[in-house]
Amino acid sequence: MRKLLYIFLDGVGVTTSTIENPVSTLFKNLTGVDFIKDNLPVLNKDLLLKYIDATLDVPGIPQSATGQTSLMTGVNAQQFLGYHLTAFPNQKLIELIETKNILLELKNRGLKVTCANIFSREYFIKRSARKKNMFPVSALSVMKSGIEFRFIEDHERGEAVFAHLTNNPVENMLNICNNHDFIFFEYFITDSYGHKKDYSKILKETEKINSFIEKLWNNGKNNFDIILTSDHGNSEDNTTANHTLNPVPFLYLSQNMKLKEHFNSSVKSITDFKKAVIDHYFTI
Repeated sequence: MRKLLYIFLDGVGVTTSTIENPVSTLFKNLTGVDFIKDNLPVLNKDLLLKYIDATLDVPGIPQSATGQTSLMTGVNAQQFLGYHLTAFPNQKLIELIETKNILLELKNRGLKVTCANIFSREYFIKRSARKKNMFPVSALSVMKSGIEFRFIEDHERGEAVFAHLTNNPVENMLNICNNHDFIFFEYFITDSYGHKKDYSKILKETEKINSFIEKLWNNGKNNFDIILTSDHGNSEDNTTANHTLNPVPFLYLSQNMKLKEHFNSSVKSITDFKKAVIDHYFTI
């Protein structure tokens, strides 16, 4: 069974132009083409890169709570609520996450599942003190699955990764992948800088992401595959500080051509992502 590293890249869409688009070189070191709609899909011996829908036929601009819930549960959370919900899940979405998130399902199927991100204990103390839920879908998915979080002492052992991809991120991620079947990692910096319309910082983060993924793949391709997607557009359009209607990337780094061809035809929207993960392990 091939291990799988899931990188959730927050707030990255696919647009039609490189103009005002600081992520237009995303994955270019792997694909050789600009990251725009006209160049996709790319399918070769190492990868599939395509774009998938994030609006899910619900009017309005895609938002984080519903988009991430749709990714993690395979349920159209936007349609379930009737609207796109920003920021943190409400009780209805929490109930979906509690029973249907991909981390829980894979754990229940006997896989060794983990989250690679480093957290601080203060994060949980402060957010738990609020009456309203202040935890994002990612943290809730880990909590509801009974998976242990990683803290500074784990990083000191080389077994946690900072969200900013600093302090030995590749080496630490490789260590984690060696000991787990499914590894989840959240990268939210692209969305943060997208809201600030900070072109130069998004450009630097794009370079950082490219280097991180390339090094992971070059060093780990004999051990694990990589799957990546996003919840909504944002950082690809520097003319706005808001989310966009653009589709989002679906990247699958694997040498399994049957699976890449299968995903190229079957993965159409973010609600298909969970099934793609399950198919990676149990279908082909």
